[in-house]
Amino acid sequence: MIGTIREIPVDLVVKGHFNPRKTFDLEHIKELQGSIQRDGLWNPIIVRKRLDGKYDLIAGECRLRAVERLRMTAIKAMILNIDDGEASLLALKTNLMRRDLNPIEEAHGIKKLVDMGWSLDKVAQELDKSRTWVFYRLKLAENTSEGLQNALLTEQIPLMSAVKIAELPEGMQGPVTGKAIRERLNVKEVERLVDLLKLADNNSDLELLLGTPFKELMKLSPNEVRAKIETSRKNRNVTVVECECGIKHIVDWVNRHIVSEKVFTNERK
Repeated sequence: MIGTIREIPVDLVVKGHFNPRKTFDLEHIKELQGSIQRDGLWNPIIVRKRLDGKYDLIAGECRLRAVERLRMTAIKAMILNIDDGEASLLALKTNLMRRDLNPIEEAHGIKKLVDMGWSLDKVAQELDKSRTWVFYRLKLAENTSEGLQNALLTEQIPLMSAVKIAELPEGMQGPVTGKAIRERLNVKEVERLVDLLKLADNNSDLELLLGTPFKELMKLSPNEVRAKIETSRKNRNVTVVECECGIKHIVDWVNRHIVSEKVFTNERK
């Protein structure tokens, strides 16, 4: 893309609209600050002109933050004439090339393009990624709880486990993620657990499956799991599922939503 390079006022640059990255390394910004102070800004930021006279930032937010820390009033910028879709794609591609994004940020960047009407095939082609790569991240963007995202970002569970758990209603993701971490389940085991949970019709079924050690469940065939659930239904009342985050969820599995939730105060020994 060909644009005009010139210096523009720092206070006219608007951050955050296109950049998929939401977390920034302060130490990296401090290093950039020192480099810019010593050698000047070598690579211009990328922006596009707005109708109100300001500029949407497309790429170079770390450089912009470093310049702001130096209290500089102007910054070198490449000004492009592109639409929202092209700007979002360029911001995402720039960060992917630097490997700056975590999977959740990648996911929301892809969802933004899909929400604009882009097909998965077009996104994959433009990003030079496989359709599967794009599809998995889109699943993360569409249905992940905060607890599941945190577990993925802190590398407590791998990406493919998170993608599978994301098939469940959000109210179920916390308990399932907690079980996967506690019992050190691999991707195949998480897939099996999620598929077993889809056999549940009510909260008692869910609690039974989540409360049974996975190794015990693995010894059972699907029919034996169903029989175990049926036996449990005869002996137990409907209960709630307790999340590791300290919330009790009442989940309506049939309609796939949380009926209610409440914080509990029982102390754990």
